[in-house]
Amino acid sequence: MKGRLAAIRPLLSPLSEAEQEKLAKLLHKMLSSMETTNTERCTLCRLCDDRVCVDCPIPADKPVKA
Repeated sequence: MKGRLAAIRPLLSPLSEAEQEKLAKLLHKMLSSMETTNTERCTLCRLCDDRVCVDCPIPADKPVKA
């Protein structure tokens, strides 16, 4: 996980802290609107870590689309 965060850090560095927070909220909104299967949720978020991500937009307990 540290390696993945290190890889994305340069992409976020031009953004202010406020912009990063806004981006996080927008990404959360986009992800939470997706209809996904259990399998898709297991592969969608490569940074999944329950110790860090306490408000997951695509949790495994989310209802599965029909």
